[in-house]
Amino acid sequence: MVDAVNQSLRMLSGRPGSRRSNIVIIGESRDRGSETKLDDITQKLQSTGVTVYALKYSAYWTAFTTKPDEYRPTGGGPLQGIGSCSLE
Repeated sequence: MVDAVNQSLRMLSGRPGSRRSNIVIIGESRDRGSETKLDDITQKLQSTGVTVYALKYSAYWTAFTTKPDEYRPTGGGPLQGIGSCSLE
């Protein structure tokens, strides 16, 4: 995830103009594979003024945090989500 933010900063630095930039991260709570150090990214973000919004997602955690009477299954099987994908 930290590597993705680093790449995003590189891409945003090449944009013309002085518009304020934002990065939205949607991911799990742990970064398990980034090579970029968090301290380096924090320093870059502070110097560039880019705002980062992070949303934590966990498919496993939902089952433990949702009350049974609030949970409404969407129906379908485990392959329903990829049913509309093209394999060409």
